[in-house]
Amino acid sequence: MSRFLCAHWSVNDHEATREAATFRRHVLASLPGWRCMFEAPGLTVFGPTPGLSADDMLLLENRSGLILGTVFPRPTSSDQRAMPRVTRFDHEASRGIVTSAGRRLVNEFWGSYLAILVDRERLSSRILRGPLSRIQCFHALYGELHLFFSHLDDYADLNLSALTVNWDCITAQAAFADYLGRETGINGVDSIEAGECVTVSRDGLFREFYWNPCTIAQQDSFTSFDAAATALKQSTDLSVQSWAKHFGRIVHTLSGGLDSSISVACARKVLPRPDIICLNYFTEHALGDERGFARAAAHDLDVELIEQEREQHVDFSIFENCARTAWPVLDFSGYGQYRKEVKFLKLHGANAMFNGELGDNLFESARFDTAGDFIWRHGIRRGFTQVAIDAAIRANVSIWRILRQAGIEGFRKASLSRWDNHQFTERTLGVKISDITLLKPSALESVRSSVGRFVHPWLQDIAGTPPAKYLMVYAIRMFNNHVPPFAEFGDAPVVSPFASQPLAEVCLRTPTFFNNRGTVNRAVARHAFARELPAAILTRLSKGTPEPWTREAVRGNQPFLKQFLLDGILVKKGILDPKRVEGALSNEPGASPAYLSNLIEQVYIEAWLRAWSTRCTGLAA
Repeated sequence: MSRFLCAHWSVNDHEATREAATFRRHVLASLPGWRCMFEAPGLTVFGPTPGLSADDMLLLENRSGLILGTVFPRPTSSDQRAMPRVTRFDHEASRGIVTSAGRRLVNEFWGSYLAILVDRERLSSRILRGPLSRIQCFHALYGELHLFFSHLDDYADLNLSALTVNWDCITAQAAFADYLGRETGINGVDSIEAGECVTVSRDGLFREFYWNPCTIAQQDSFTSFDAAATALKQSTDLSVQSWAKHFGRIVHTLSGGLDSSISVACARKVLPRPDIICLNYFTEHALGDERGFARAAAHDLDVELIEQEREQHVDFSIFENCARTAWPVLDFSGYGQYRKEVKFLKLHGANAMFNGELGDNLFESARFDTAGDFIWRHGIRRGFTQVAIDAAIRANVSIWRILRQAGIEGFRKASLSRWDNHQFTERTLGVKISDITLLKPSALESVRSSVGRFVHPWLQDIAGTPPAKYLMVYAIRMFNNHVPPFAEFGDAPVVSPFASQPLAEVCLRTPTFFNNRGTVNRAVARHAFARELPAAILTRLSKGTPEPWTREAVRGNQPFLKQFLLDGILVKKGILDPKRVEGALSNEPGASPAYLSNLIEQVYIEAWLRAWSTRCTGLAA
């Protein structure tokens, strides 16, 4: 993944120019192996050597900017085939990108990229993070310099100022298990979000979203189920095949579920059999053993399948080696497999680890508010009754409950103007957060009183967005800033090809009630790939889960977890309630109403705090 550090200043400010020269020398002295990759008036971009190759960086003509990452051309309406990545922008394309202030990149290309553009006439520069880009970007001020960087650890290594923890952000994440706002876990550092362009000039810093999933969801939706299925088929093929051709040889996790099977089917069309190795994780517990489905998919798709049992005795001391990311990263099962996957990739000579993540959200596997979606879009008219019946059968609840919920979703929620994370979490879980939280009441109340502060910019104005699409937007945001919490620089990338702009845009425009057609979930995706997958996969409605394995892992690491959490920073800071934590770690049935996932989330947050304890002031376990 691209790694960079960029400094911008006003060239008309002599003091800022001197400060930039000093900063340049400081970077090259503080970060061994780094060099200047690109320079323009008021702008310097640094990167490691080795680190960024020619494949990772596209220079625009006339040195008008550079693009880090991978860019694919948008297909034409008559040709939806996957195209090779862009290796060069000619004069016309470079000029079009710069004169459009980067909008041409968003409208005519896609991929995982970060563009740094120079406007010499206005003495300004722009930082554009592509929609669904895996390249992260953060911002901080240093004197008269605006700094942008991909890895907070690199910024910390410069020792420009004392780093302190953003405790409000950490408490909010402990309460809601996410990181919705643009604030990070370190004070003075904020995030540039996917689809966002930041313009820096002598007048200051200006932010604007070129791509917002709420805006996409408000566009004209598909009126025909078949048209939606055709568009989804084309965009899924395009997304997966483009990434598969780019990496060449891959390992792909294959659970035997619909999403991973679709992704493998798409990749197999452009990669020969030896270049796709499928990996299935299993446990002896019935809910964790999906080998039968994985074998059926692998047989029909003609791919090699390697089955690997999840390690029965996981050592949670791996949390002591958590990466110093910009905020705590939550990964329900990554602690038991990520580093092993890195070794597996090297053993098999693969260039990337693919998965079917985000498919549940884009294809909408668990939506019971489809009747409300119908009312919101069309009112009560012909077709509504069948949608409501399908929803009731799918959810195994009474039709009256569906009709009541449909009224709430279709009418009252349409008036919402801003996302409320507290309400969403309680409604999704069906319980009060105060009953299941591991936080102290005072800590939870502090988050509730400032809940509007931790709302992502995409969700600040949701008026006009179909309410049934809120969860999809939420999931895209969560997924977009996820990085493996145990990753090391140089690891092969983890690629979720469904997290691609063309596919996301189709799914955002697909009515949710289409995806519940015929009482099955992900109905549009099932129909789109009906000819490419075995019946066992197409008709499967159940899902496997690693939760029984996770429960055993927690039980086997109780002594470590008790010390790690009860003597940890979160308890000392008055965020976690030690009595509730003890209950969650108890083997006694009913000792705690807290979810297992909630406990794991707190372990990740505690691990993140400890990882930063040597770099942040006032922070020690």
